[in-house]
Amino acid sequence: MKFSVLVICVVLVILFSKGFSYSLPKNVATAVKLTKKNSTCLEVQSTKECRSCTSHEKKFWKICGETGNIEEIICKKPKTTLHESCPFAFKAELQRFWVFEGCFAGLAILSNIVVWWRRNALDVVKYHRLKRQISDIF
Repeated sequence: MKFSVLVICVVLVILFSKGFSYSLPKNVATAVKLTKKNSTCLEVQSTKECRSCTSHEKKFWKICGETGNIEEIICKKPKTTLHESCPFAFKAELQRFWVFEGCFAGLAILSNIVVWWRRNALDVVKYHRLKRQISDIF
């Protein structure tokens, strides 16, 4: 048990020493090229960051079918609002990653507890067997 706790601590120290310094880009859509060929947008500004589409949006908007993510964009010339597909919803993906990591960390701790309990139970059985063998000798 002490060894596995030590291994977990070392892994956590390594992970945190590498750093989790993820930051959201301030203007996601500045580098986005509009996929519509008939679009007359010359300058683009993002009003809302890239996010996952809701189930309702996936049913009724063709844009959500491409990547499953959507971003609201304002064209400066002419002044119109568009919704475009974007490749990566950063916050949603980061949240999914930490949920995944948390689940497996919990599973690792639970497995460690079960192994510790099983080892102690087997030690008790071995102790009683040894005690019985010694008592049979004398």
